[in-house]
Amino acid sequence: MKVFCRNIILGLICVLSLNLHAQQEQPARKKVGLVLGGGGAKGAAEVGVMKVLEEANIPIDYIAGTSIGGVVAGLYAIGYNAHFIDSMFRSQNWIFLLGDEVKRVDKTFLYKKNKETYTFNVPFSLKKKGTIPNGYITGQNILNLYTNLTTGYHQVNNFMDLPIPYKCVATDIVYGNQVNISSGSLPVAMRSTMSIPGVFIPMSRDSMLLIDGGALDNFPVDVVRDMGAEIIIGIDLTTGWKTKEELKTLPNMVSQLINIMGERKYHENRYATNLYINPPLKGYGTASFTDSAIDSMITIGENAGRAQWNEIIELKKQIYYDTLYCDTITIKKRDRVCQSTYEINKIEIIGIKESDKKWFRNRINLKENSIITIDQINKAISIMQGVNAFYMVNYYLTDKAPYDLTFVLTPKQYKLLNIGARIDNVNIAGLLLNVNNDNNIAVHNHYSFTTRISRNPYIRLQYSNGNFYNQRFSVNYTFRYNNFGLYSHNHKIMNFNFISQSFEALYSKTKLNSRYQFGITADIMGGKDSLYRPNYKLDKVKYKHSINYFADYLYDGLDSDYFPSSGYKVHVKGMLYTHNGITYQKGYPNGSIQFAGETAWKLLPSLYLLPKISGRFLFGKDFPLYYQNYIGGIFDANLFPKQIEWETSQYVHLLDNYYLSARINLRYMIKKRLYITAMSEFGKSSHKFKDIIDGKYSWGVGLRASYDFFLGPISAQINYSNLYKNVGFFINAGFYF
Repeated sequence: MKVFCRNIILGLICVLSLNLHAQQEQPARKKVGLVLGGGGAKGAAEVGVMKVLEEANIPIDYIAGTSIGGVVAGLYAIGYNAHFIDSMFRSQNWIFLLGDEVKRVDKTFLYKKNKETYTFNVPFSLKKKGTIPNGYITGQNILNLYTNLTTGYHQVNNFMDLPIPYKCVATDIVYGNQVNISSGSLPVAMRSTMSIPGVFIPMSRDSMLLIDGGALDNFPVDVVRDMGAEIIIGIDLTTGWKTKEELKTLPNMVSQLINIMGERKYHENRYATNLYINPPLKGYGTASFTDSAIDSMITIGENAGRAQWNEIIELKKQIYYDTLYCDTITIKKRDRVCQSTYEINKIEIIGIKESDKKWFRNRINLKENSIITIDQINKAISIMQGVNAFYMVNYYLTDKAPYDLTFVLTPKQYKLLNIGARIDNVNIAGLLLNVNNDNNIAVHNHYSFTTRISRNPYIRLQYSNGNFYNQRFSVNYTFRYNNFGLYSHNHKIMNFNFISQSFEALYSKTKLNSRYQFGITADIMGGKDSLYRPNYKLDKVKYKHSINYFADYLYDGLDSDYFPSSGYKVHVKGMLYTHNGITYQKGYPNGSIQFAGETAWKLLPSLYLLPKISGRFLFGKDFPLYYQNYIGGIFDANLFPKQIEWETSQYVHLLDNYYLSARINLRYMIKKRLYITAMSEFGKSSHKFKDIIDGKYSWGVGLRASYDFFLGPISAQINYSNLYKNVGFFINAGFYF
């Protein structure tokens, strides 16, 4: 009996020992991988699901994603929790981020002019290997955001070493391969995985060109499994095949194509998950980036997660080997926050010549060995973008403070064909064509050829040497045919019809939003020997040529040229007129000074006051007819180089030597991009300066409806002016030129 009891006790001890040994060797839990699918704006729903996973204390050991899923996964991998990413999604101006627009105050004068004149820009290169962008958007602004959020991970040897091991998926369109990005610049990797073909330009990496990973693997379960995950949670953003009616928009067509290309792997991956969550996002698309849509999709994601709460808890038991205490485990919360200030050691600029770096350093106004903010870095990038000479401006910081800050500039090296088009009921139609190499920063010799095809056509040839964004010496030639009616009140006096040629040499220098110009111009006029004087009497043209000198100053700080809401603009130009370079009619040179100043004041959230003063004073006797004062039309130099705008009359009116005017417009925004403007303007003109107060009085009023269309403003107005003494109508579509 004693032997039997002893054997029983020894057996129990052995069993307990074996169980204890097994428990000691048994791992604490299984490794969990999270997969985030692609879907553009629908990625907001992934954030909602992730909030529920955090609430359930589900551990994440590996994470991978494609497109927007790769972006969310990258942020999660470095320590941002779901609640922070939620706030980030809701607080962004997605329309700005997903475009390449630069604030107008940061643009060079040349960039402003091109952006506000030409409807289309077509890059081309005569080289066999051009550098033509293959998409519509460079993604500069969204890359800035990713770079700001990933400080400390701008250069990473291995993404498996991140707080959560991470990979994102891209597609190499050179060799047609799937690329699982696992090293390098984290923000660039995030930008690469979302390079939607035909929308964003591809990202270059070694010998590859990377586009959206969804083209081959939009739900990368296979990637996270290969990383070592034993349990896989997948959040899928697909909503099934789109109907014929839904495929009428470009985003939906691109989304459908991506689904077709990745269909086979998608089905394999979908059924390889342990927990599959597919938020019901029918009705939302890849481009649903409105505030209300983002809010709704985050909520939909949360609801989808909660609807599968029981499945999540059951999965948690699998993760912890069905232990009873798994529901008491709390995952340590991650509390990474976006850094707002940086202690900077050195600042370097890569991608431009040494001779250009000094100007850029002065312009961006960042100092070495100082504390700078993220807003200052963003401002510096915007200024560099405003030169319009770079595909992309990237920056990275070293891992630890004090940081070395490096800007990486990728120059454009192609030529541009610019096309402008507009129609109105005065000129009927106009086409403006321009070819230039102004955006090529690699050279200092720049040329431009411009022609306007309209009732008043011209051809202009320009050559410049120097930094087009800083200082330059230029020579220009313009051939112009002038053909328009000259009016007195509602009567047409004559048809102004003659040919003019102009040769110009000038020096210009820009600094921030200021530009100075000095130069000499030679004008040759041909046509009728008789033209009308301000008193509307015929006069013989004594000189058909002149040699003139000018000085010009322009400050342009408006936030928009056509629909400003803040800032101001000042323009002053002085000229001396001679017939031989020294005298005019054997006497002193004649002169003129032209000036204009305007601003925009916000009165109410949608109501703006737009005052402007302008004028032109002529000094001398028997002033050349070509240089008299002419007003009319909605913008300067519409039909004639010396024409000054007078918005309430579309026709050209000849005035006396001294002209002064004031305009007060009141603009109301009915809804985004749609405006109505009440116009009023008042003017005085006289033959002598001392008589200007008592001179001829001109006035006008009008009402204009406008739409800020991306191809140029569209407007229709009704107006009355005592210059024309009749009700006038004006309809315009397109940028002014």
